[in-house]
Amino acid sequence: MKRIYFQLRATALLAFFALVTHYLMAQNEVARDNTINASCNLFLWIPDESFGYSPLTQVGFAYQRSIHDLVIQGSFSFWNGSFLREIEWAVGHWPKDTSEIGSLATRSDYHFADITACYRLSFLKHFNLTTGIGPSLTWGHNYYFTYIFFNPGLGDVVVAADDLRSEQKLGIAGVSSLNYNFLHDRLNVGFNYNLRIYPNYYRQSDAGIHVGINF
Repeated sequence: MKRIYFQLRATALLAFFALVTHYLMAQNEVARDNTINASCNLFLWIPDESFGYSPLTQVGFAYQRSIHDLVIQGSFSFWNGSFLREIEWAVGHWPKDTSEIGSLATRSDYHFADITACYRLSFLKHFNLTTGIGPSLTWGHNYYFTYIFFNPGLGDVVVAADDLRSEQKLGIAGVSSLNYNFLHDRLNVGFNYNLRIYPNYYRQSDAGIHVGINF
C-alpha cells in the first residue's frame, strides 16, 4: 500500500513538472534566472553500520533563483523505502542481553526540506557547477524496540518493535550539482550530490541524476 501511495505521489509530481515544461517551452523569453529540477538519487553512505535497507531511492524537487553567480535553492525530497535494524544475537546462551530495549529499530517515510546558499561556476559555454550549504529539516517515522522474548530451550529470539514515533530534527545540508544546459539554455540535465547531518541523530549521503527547466 505504501509503495502504491508513493507511485501515485511521484506520478502526480512528474505530471506537474511536465505541464510546467510544456508551458515554458511555449514562451519566447530566454530562460536564465530560475530553475526547477526533478531528481532521483541512490544512497552512497548508509547512516549506521548496523542498518541495512530495502531497495531505496530518494525522489526530490528543487527550485533555484540565480542572482549573478549566487544561487538560492529550496528543495524537498522523500524516501521510497526504509532502513531496517539488524541485530546479531548469541544463540544458546542465557540470559540474553536486553539492552536493545528502547533502541531504534527502523527508520521510514523520511522527508527532507533544505534551503541553501550556493555559488555557481559556469564553464565551457553550457556547463555549470553549483555548490552550497544551508539548514535542513527532516521528519519521518521511527520504530523502537519495546520488548524482547526469549525461548531458552530453543534459543529463539522474538523482537517486537511496535513503538512508532513521529520525529523531526534540524540539521545542515551540503549540496553540489554539475549541469549541462541545452535547447537555448531552457533545459538542463546533470548529476547531484548531497550530504545531510543531523547532530546526534542521523547522517545521509546520496547522489543521483536530475533533469530541469530554466526560465
